[in-house]
This record gives sequence, structure tokens and C-alpha cells, in this order.
Amino acid sequence: MEFWKKIFTEYSSRQAVIHDRRHVNIIYGVIDLSDRELYSSRARSKSIRSAVHKYKVMLRRLSALDPKKIDSLSGEEQKVFRMVREAPGNYRFDRAQRNFRVQYGLRDKFRRSLTDSTPYLRDMERIFEGHGLPVELTRLPFAESSFNLEAYSLAGAAGIWQFTRTTGKNYLKINQYVDERRDPMKSTEAAAQLLSSCYRQFRSWPLAVTAYNHGSYALQQAVRQTNSKDLGTIINQHRGRTFGFSSRNFYAEFLAILEILQDYQRYFGDIDILPPDEYEVFFVEHYIKMNTLLANTSLDRDSVSRLNPELRDAVLTSRRFLPKHYPLRVPAGMKEELIHAYAMIDPSEKRSHISVTLHHRVKPGQSLSSIAVLYDTSVRAIMSANSIKNPDRLNVGQLLKIPTRA
Repeated sequence: MEFWKKIFTEYSSRQAVIHDRRHVNIIYGVIDLSDRELYSSRARSKSIRSAVHKYKVMLRRLSALDPKKIDSLSGEEQKVFRMVREAPGNYRFDRAQRNFRVQYGLRDKFRRSLTDSTPYLRDMERIFEGHGLPVELTRLPFAESSFNLEAYSLAGAAGIWQFTRTTGKNYLKINQYVDERRDPMKSTEAAAQLLSSCYRQFRSWPLAVTAYNHGSYALQQAVRQTNSKDLGTIINQHRGRTFGFSSRNFYAEFLAILEILQDYQRYFGDIDILPPDEYEVFFVEHYIKMNTLLANTSLDRDSVSRLNPELRDAVLTSRRFLPKHYPLRVPAGMKEELIHAYAMIDPSEKRSHISVTLHHRVKPGQSLSSIAVLYDTSVRAIMSANSIKNPDRLNVGQLLKIPTRA
């Protein structure tokens, strides 16, 4: 916890903290990367590699040192020697040489997240209260995404709660029009359901929170392997391939965040408090392009994007239609004006149905006729879309374009 408190409150994103992967309280040094010549990723990497090499050489030298000769060391060497020797579990210098890790500071991101969270936290707490969950759990997005509504990880996780597509589809709508993982309130409802499920499975909040990040099935394997439901025991004993640094540290990060938030002014001073957006809901009656809607009403793209974060860029930029019957959030006081303006739009710009192309991967035993029935289309349409000449020649695993109407 103390390590993560320092990361969140002391070190900025222009500072690289060199520390031990297993015993994070062993901090060897902090590299300041604020000089302009270190702005490029190559320059940063070179500077970090040089520092890590320095400490690896130091550890090799210290591993052969007679403890009685500690006074012969420099001040920095004495500090490193004591940190490693005092680590629990008879930690050895040769092992420490393999456990270097670099963590960038998060102070500036955390301060920004304090402000970014203010329009949403109260409503998020109401959702969690409705599920009978501790409201403190609404602070998990500070660890997951720094409360960044546009967060998108390399693993494909999206939104403040960082749902992957696979997990998100169990609770949220994710299609070619919308990605509800990006909506703070809808994803909060989904997170409440997922955390409730995790708690029912493990009956332990440390494990439930860790399972949210690591996955319930994978954590259940860790419980079986260690024969323990104590998170500390699992962290120390479980050696699962996927149970890496992030999963082992997630609950400690969360506890550090809760402690910081109890007295955030001590670390960050006063912050800006943003009010929740005030909006009304306008139900779009037809399939319509966003450009058409913006050109014929007083709506602007920025407000539509801000109030409807789940809308995909393809919809916002009119590469796809705005879905029929979509509950579009619009600035408060604009609904009546929008109803009148919408009625005046040329009927040719508003469609009751549109042609869409879906994709289907052929499963064992499926035929073109059974697939056509599944999507309410015709065999001929599928054959045409995929340049298929023989309807009887399908391969398991083959990806088909499915033309249909929405």
C-alpha cells in the first residue's frame, strides 16, 4: 500500500521508479525524465536500461560481500544492501537481480481523475447501494483506468471499468453501433453485477476485487492450488502463469486509493468539482445519419459525443446510421425543439430499414439453408455476398458475410 501511495501521490508520469517486482517496497532509484532530450521513447528506454544495469552490477557485487564490511560501501550501496537483506522470506541478491521492474508515476493522472470522477460518483454509489454493495467499490475505476472515459487497453478492455469484450457482452450491449462499456453509468451497473457474482463465489472482498481484475475462473484455480482463501497466502504461494504483477498488486492499489481519497486535499489541495450533465432523452424514430441530424437541428457533435459516450465513432461520423429507436441524450431544454426539427427532415433521409452485413463462422453440421434461416435471409443472398458457386461446399470455420436487414 505504501508503495502505491507514493506512485499515486509523489511521482509524476515523467518519473520512472525502479523497484523490485516481488518486494515493491524495495525502491532502488527514481529517474527524472522531464528533460526534453529524454522525451522520446528511445531516449527514455536507454536512460532506464542504464540505471537498471547499474543496480544489477551493484547487486552482483553485494551478493559476495561479507556483511561485516558494510561500512566500506557507499551510502547508496548500504541502502540497497539493507533493503534486500531486510526483505522477508530470506530474499537473496541473485534473485533480486532477476526482479527489476519500472513503474511510471501517476500523480498527475490521479489528480486529473479526481476531477473527472466528480460528475459520476454519487450516481455510481446509488447503483452500488441498490445492489447491496459497499460504496467504496465505486473507487475501483481509479485503479482500473484512472477514471478515463476513453480508456482502451492493449488487451482490448474499454471504459472506466475496463471490461473486455468477452466479459462485457455478458452484461452490456456491444455491437457495430454502440459499445456500452464506454458509458459510465451502464458500465457501473454491469460492474455491480460482476462484483456481486465474484463475492457470491468467494465470500471475500479481497478475493472478489482481485477476481474482478484477474478473472474468477483463474482465481478459483489459485484458491485450489494454494488451498487457501487468504489473498496474502495466494500472492505469496501461487505461481500461475497469468497471475502476474498487476493481479498480485490490484487489491493493494485499491486500498491505497481508498486511503488517499479519505484525505485527498492533503496530497493534491483543492480540485475542480464538475456538475453532472443535465440532459433529456430523444428517441430517434428512424435509421438516420448523424450528419443529417446535425445539419437539420441545433445539436452539435461534441455535445452528442459527450452525452452519448457509448456511440461508436462510425456512428458519430456517419459511416454508420444512428440506430432506429435509439434513446439519444440531448442537452436539457432541447427536446421539444428537436422533435419539431426532426419532423421537418426530408423523409428520404430517414429510413425504416437498412441493409447490414453481419459475419458468421460456420459450425459443424451447419448448411447454407440453416444459416439463412438463422439470420432471416436467403441462401441466394449469402451465396452472392460470398461468391459461392456450390451451396453444398462449406468448410467448418469458414467466415461468411451475411447480408440482412435491420
